[in-house]
Amino acid sequence: MSNCFKSQQIDILTLQCYRATHIFTFISFIFSTLPKKLLPDLMRNLVSNVIFLASLLLYSFGSQALTSYSANAIQGSAPYFTVDGGQTKITSSDGLLGIRLSDGTIITPSTNDSTSANPIVLPKSGERFTDISMFVPLSKNSSELNIPLNTLVTEPYNYWGDDDGDGQVSATGEISVKITDKNNRAVNRSEVLTICHAPYKVVLSNTDSTLKTKYGTPDHIMVSAATTSYYINPKDSPAVCYARAGFMYGGRGYVADEFHRGPANIWDPDRGFLTQTATPESYARNFPTTGGDNVYFYLEIGGIDEKELTWSSVTKEGITATIELVPPDDRANNQFDRKGGTRVTLKGPTVEWDDMISFPNRIYKPNLPQTFELVGEDNHGNKVKYGFVLQKWFVARSSLPHYGEKAPIDTWCSRLGDYRAVKIEDLTNAKCGVIDINNLPYVHFPCIDGVDGAMPFSNGNYYQRQIGAGFFTEWGNYSNYPMSKFSSNGHYIGYSKNKDYMFLIYGDSGIVNVMEPYNGEDISNYPGLCVTP
Repeated sequence: MSNCFKSQQIDILTLQCYRATHIFTFISFIFSTLPKKLLPDLMRNLVSNVIFLASLLLYSFGSQALTSYSANAIQGSAPYFTVDGGQTKITSSDGLLGIRLSDGTIITPSTNDSTSANPIVLPKSGERFTDISMFVPLSKNSSELNIPLNTLVTEPYNYWGDDDGDGQVSATGEISVKITDKNNRAVNRSEVLTICHAPYKVVLSNTDSTLKTKYGTPDHIMVSAATTSYYINPKDSPAVCYARAGFMYGGRGYVADEFHRGPANIWDPDRGFLTQTATPESYARNFPTTGGDNVYFYLEIGGIDEKELTWSSVTKEGITATIELVPPDDRANNQFDRKGGTRVTLKGPTVEWDDMISFPNRIYKPNLPQTFELVGEDNHGNKVKYGFVLQKWFVARSSLPHYGEKAPIDTWCSRLGDYRAVKIEDLTNAKCGVIDINNLPYVHFPCIDGVDGAMPFSNGNYYQRQIGAGFFTEWGNYSNYPMSKFSSNGHYIGYSKNKDYMFLIYGDSGIVNVMEPYNGEDISNYPGLCVTP
């Protein structure tokens, strides 16, 4: 109540007291002038009138006092934000930035203890971000939004309330949301969460904000600026998401990379080959289907800390898959090595450097195909499995010494122990009859003698990363694997039927070159490859 209102009330009381004094003075004078014998009757008649007069005075005082009090503003309740018609009243950033899961669980910034290592796990499998309620309406499907709060308190949202019925509301400030997966890729709210992209990060924030009605007291609330981050996992078991083989070519570091990238459901230029199946009966759909000594790849695992997993080596037919955890190394020469991770290395039959002569020692020939199932387990009994089926095993012959007999590659392969020389379709899915991506005049792959690359075909005379479409196609440029004996240079394959052309394949790109032999050229000195079966 203001001082003005108080002074008005005092003046009214003074006036009433003044009037009452004059009335009672007048009555006293009347009584003093009348004869005493008339006083009893007069007193009886006046008692009721005096009582009435007193009541009238009290009523007059009360009315004036009430009028004086009503001149002050009526105290009511403040407006609030709400998304459920007032059941939940939001008056702070803790409520404004809260989320509600599909089972009704409410998490606010003050109760949020999620981290990337300790994420919130959704209550049901197959859920989307649209199953997570937040102040940002579901109609806003973008992965990143900044929304004025005034938009949300007007039609069609009306995200506000006032228990006194005060209206003509307005708001200042903004609320924003940003959703990314573990690789910092933007995610729309309509997407289904998957363990392979978890943990997801939801960042909610608001600027300094107000909500105000035109009438009533209090007529507004103020909400301080705040930001919170929720880390969220779907309700899924841990799984291997990608098998990361060499990114040269097919990654992002080279101009020609985009031509070598496979379809999106097979190959990711940042992650490698997508896991195609977790079902043992169909492991043959996974990478790799081909192998050679000292080639390797990384498993990218979702839903569990890979540092907690223990793996055992698996050996089949003289081929061993060993698993080790490799730390990240920014100085690594190869892009796909820099992230480190769970590395799987294949070791098996090979020809040593000093045995790459015309009459090499025989080596073991594995009986293929063979299924490999890799199993990692943590201290809590959680298991992660990845399976693949090796269909072919390759052995490299580097350039032969420049002395002695130089055996043709097919003869050399048979001397190893019934290995055979490779064909074009064993190595690349390059398509004949298509001009090379670089339009090089000396690169030529005509469709002759029924020779072509593996299926599914590439879009041109180069490999495109696929599973089961050739050794180079799967593993990429062999400079990715410095410990192997495979070369990224040209490999001699053989002659055309009438011996007027020879076939070369480049190990870095899978490009096929059909060319006339140079006069007197000894092509037996080219690097070669043998395979079984």
